[in-house]
Amino acid sequence: MWVDAICINQDDLEERSQQVLLMREIYSKSSGLFVWLGEDINLCGTAFDYILNALDEFGYPPGPDVHNTSLVKELVEDALMNLTDEVSSSLDHLFSNSWFRRAWTFQEILCASEPEVFAGDRSIPYEDVVNFVQLFCDFGLAGLSSNPLAKLAMGQIKTMRAYRDRPTTLLELAAITRPRDATDPRDKLYSLTATASDSAVFPYQPNYHVAVNTLYKDFTVAWIAEYEGINVLDLCVYVEDNLERPSWVPNFADSKHIVELIDTLEEHFEACGPCDESKKISIRNDTLSTPGLLLESIAISASRSLNIENGQVSILNRIAEGALAIFYLVREAYQMAFMSCWNVPESIRTQAFWRTLLGGNWIDNCRLRQHHEANFNSYWEYLQQFDPDGEPVQKSDDYDLFNVNNLDIRVTKMARGRRFCMSESGRMGWIPEAGKKGDVISVLYGSFLPVLLRPKGKAYEVIGTCYIHGIMDGEAVAAAQEPMQQIELV
Repeated sequence: MWVDAICINQDDLEERSQQVLLMREIYSKSSGLFVWLGEDINLCGTAFDYILNALDEFGYPPGPDVHNTSLVKELVEDALMNLTDEVSSSLDHLFSNSWFRRAWTFQEILCASEPEVFAGDRSIPYEDVVNFVQLFCDFGLAGLSSNPLAKLAMGQIKTMRAYRDRPTTLLELAAITRPRDATDPRDKLYSLTATASDSAVFPYQPNYHVAVNTLYKDFTVAWIAEYEGINVLDLCVYVEDNLERPSWVPNFADSKHIVELIDTLEEHFEACGPCDESKKISIRNDTLSTPGLLLESIAISASRSLNIENGQVSILNRIAEGALAIFYLVREAYQMAFMSCWNVPESIRTQAFWRTLLGGNWIDNCRLRQHHEANFNSYWEYLQQFDPDGEPVQKSDDYDLFNVNNLDIRVTKMARGRRFCMSESGRMGWIPEAGKKGDVISVLYGSFLPVLLRPKGKAYEVIGTCYIHGIMDGEAVAAAQEPMQQIELV
């Protein structure tokens, strides 16, 4: 038996550096993995029972035929009826356990075979936990938790399932594990080296004598050199912290200030246009120099991003509060988009609006198509039921559960940590929460997404990547009258 808390001397930096290299072998060659959550059987036991019963009732996987709407609604109603406050509290307690948020457990689950989760003398296969989370996500129930830590854990479990059977790069792993915690901030990168498909990119073997800011910068520089691109900017979030580094180096240790990635697994945006070997990215000291276009400034941004804190309320109230928060956000975006000052035909603004709200992509990682507009219009009608300032209407259950859930997921993904914005020319988009009027929309060579910059002397600071409708696929580069200029980031 190998127990991580016992078999590694955490106070010996040399031993920790050596043991990191063995983690993949230890877990991949084990006959099983036991996850110990503690002795609180009474709290977790109720959650275990509900999970197993829900999987049985839904026949999941594969689950019911999604086109059989009457059966689906009946099953969801039963699940909600059984989701008492006691059960909800038990689920929150289970998923808020720190094990689900630790940086190193990501690697353990990916490498180990047949993990089993224990609480007291009760246990449940980890695969059942994964299936339950996927089931709740598929049927729009995952957002009912009142505990932000539990929501985070369920999101991580679902994400791990999507990535566990495909080659994943260091940068992808760093992105999807950002919400996880590590006692030593260097482990936010070291914990990924054994599972990444491109671990050779790492500039050196794990070394706990290297300063945190040095490690993060060295990794960023090595990644840019290897891939001749700057998509690492996707992980940059402008925030005041104590980690001295250039704005183009992500703070991988920051698990609080996080925005969802805009791009998809299947069909990347290419705001920077096609590859051009004549264009070069260079780094000197703390300055990154890259070819790019400075397009225009932000004219106005919304007052809110999405941050729903439901507290201890009933299940039905949580549904209503979540819908109301999204309604307010969409309504404010609509009011901004259709102000009379924008010199853009209404028909064009209508198309741009719904496509921008959904970030140009549908839930299944494909680009939006014209037929998705009807899905959005139906979703907007559903949200208007929750308008406290509108005409009283009879709230209807006659809606497509999967459509509402899919649109909720898309809008929530775009709005969490971002704000809807309008540029000076009337372009719509999503910018990082720290963005403000006067920040500059840019297209930088080597970045799939537009980048929001803030002037700093003759150079610029990185605020973060953004979605700006109409320039996501190289349109700005193709229409440019002048060649790209060299832009310096500090």
